[in-house]
Amino acid sequence: RIGDKLWIIAKGRLSVLAPEEKRLLTSSETPSPVHTALLNGESALLASDDGIWSISSLKENGLDFEHELESEEPILDLDRRGDDLICLLPRHVALLRGGRLEILAELPPFKSGTVLKVHPKTGEIWVGTDRGLGCLSDGGWRWYTYAGSGLPQNHVRDIQIDSFGLLWIATREAPTAFNGKDGWFPLWLNVRIPYGDARCIALGGKGEIWIGTDRGVVKLHEGIWRLYCGRRWLPGDVVQAMTWDGEDGVWVATEAGLAHLHIRMMTLQEKAEHIEGIRAARHNRNGWVSHCEFPQPADFENFIHEVSDNDGLWTGVYLAAESFRWAVTKDEEARRYLKRSLRALAFLEEVTPIPGFVARAARRVDEPRSRKSGGEWHLSEDGKWEWKGDTSSDEIVGHFFGYSVCWDLAADEEDKSLIREKIAKITDHIIENGFVLRDVDGERTQWGVWSPELLNGDEYWRYGRGLNSLEILSHLKTAYHITGEDRYDEIYKHLAFDEHYALNLIEQLIADPAYRVYHDNQLAFLSYYPLLLYEDDPELRRLYLLSLERTWRFVRDDRSPLWNIIYGILTGRPCDLEEAVRTLREIPLDMVRWNVDNSFRWDLPPHPVRPGESNVPVPPGERDVVNWDGNPYKLRGGTGGRTENDGAFFLLPYWMGRYHGLIRG
Repeated sequence: RIGDKLWIIAKGRLSVLAPEEKRLLTSSETPSPVHTALLNGESALLASDDGIWSISSLKENGLDFEHELESEEPILDLDRRGDDLICLLPRHVALLRGGRLEILAELPPFKSGTVLKVHPKTGEIWVGTDRGLGCLSDGGWRWYTYAGSGLPQNHVRDIQIDSFGLLWIATREAPTAFNGKDGWFPLWLNVRIPYGDARCIALGGKGEIWIGTDRGVVKLHEGIWRLYCGRRWLPGDVVQAMTWDGEDGVWVATEAGLAHLHIRMMTLQEKAEHIEGIRAARHNRNGWVSHCEFPQPADFENFIHEVSDNDGLWTGVYLAAESFRWAVTKDEEARRYLKRSLRALAFLEEVTPIPGFVARAARRVDEPRSRKSGGEWHLSEDGKWEWKGDTSSDEIVGHFFGYSVCWDLAADEEDKSLIREKIAKITDHIIENGFVLRDVDGERTQWGVWSPELLNGDEYWRYGRGLNSLEILSHLKTAYHITGEDRYDEIYKHLAFDEHYALNLIEQLIADPAYRVYHDNQLAFLSYYPLLLYEDDPELRRLYLLSLERTWRFVRDDRSPLWNIIYGILTGRPCDLEEAVRTLREIPLDMVRWNVDNSFRWDLPPHPVRPGESNVPVPPGERDVVNWDGNPYKLRGGTGGRTENDGAFFLLPYWMGRYHGLIRG
């Protein structure tokens, strides 16, 4: 790249682009296969199989090539030393003078040149070959190989020299920094590089180093590594060439096309607005938050909604996020959105024929652009709606969490009347049916269980005992808070003390490294939040906070902003807030679920007992885009770009943190 023009050599053509305008300026077939180009403003010198060609000006109808030098040997690379042009041939280094090549030095036997770079300070000529690194100085060679130096591998693929004078060398084993004398530093695992099979290197203007590999682009900036691979970032992962864009990014040529990686500065609030735009465009289905699917990867014009198992949960999460947003900003858009989702959430109770029994999801019979997920579906009594049954505890958590935050922060009197009615109906249904959800067939649902007989007496529910005890105590406390009805408080105390649910919930998280259910962690934190906000009895708080503290110790390494922020709010203690904000910063702007594969990485040690997982969380921008019920340690994921996340998983912790003063505006 020179100035505002990008020169591209591919498939026998030389093309010149105006990248900011996304416009092709000109393109022509090259007269001979070209290896590289040396650019100077509007002109270029091309190193080719039959010599050196020049281009003196750009024309819209094509490029005029002039044969500056005919050569029987290929010219592999070019660089300038003052006014001289230094050329690399397979077996020689030469100087172009007076239209003729003057041999400066011959490469030793069995070494074939790959790349040439003139040191800007010393004038030394550095040559990479397939069998080591050479320096031509004062008419003689100095050679470096892996056997007698710090060069990690003999096949040198690229050389870049920074303004300090350090050589950055690309090899298959690792990129390496070299001072040109005796100081070497290969970038191995000792510096936690994600991957080091280096094919090319680009140096940025702010200390960045970009390393092209066959698994994407590795970036080092301010001591932090990033990996950009997969379709989220690149059209293909095999990087063939890179060039600095003159600002804070790089242009990347891959086997499948061209990409521009660059930094876009924004605040977290601007990021939240961007993600809200995605949700509004493709994830609003009659007020419910729904996943969307694409017939082809990222085909935004032809998406359809999936009517899922958990529309109620995700809508409750979004309702809470918009309630926090309204409380912080008083933005009328937030009020409109939360009111729409509040009514959609309430309708999930109204569409079923059983008072207080909520549907997992619902859709109009003739609803366009929607697909039912599998499971148990029923027709509404008026024949206009289909609704999904076998409702789980997940949905109830979503309803109570969303309703409680809306009630406290954003509901007007009309909204409060609706919330009070729905909370009472759902709570009464659970109580009157023996603390289970009872479906239209008269049977309890598979996962809607909070009964003492099952949680305390059935071994099958051993793993769910603590979590479900936490859930029902949170729901009853919320019902009492919203309705003021003493009977809910009496039942709450009965379960907490007589049925020892307050003791059950201490160990709600199963402390088995081979057994991690991240969805359960989400349900737990969404239940802790209202329970500990509303409970002021020090005896009960002692047990609840013991449970929260224990849970926090086990999930702290997840770097989840939702876990961290809720823990900080409820305890007032340090909550790894910097890690929460870091995760929010690293979540990608693109919510499409592109395939990701991090199994090859050097910096992610495998988990000792959970196959397919790392021992540390995969950075958010480098893993699948999933909600907080997803596994942050999972090395592979994605749907090939055929689905998109709604983004509420970002909006909730961000606006919650803003409201509670943990995140600044």
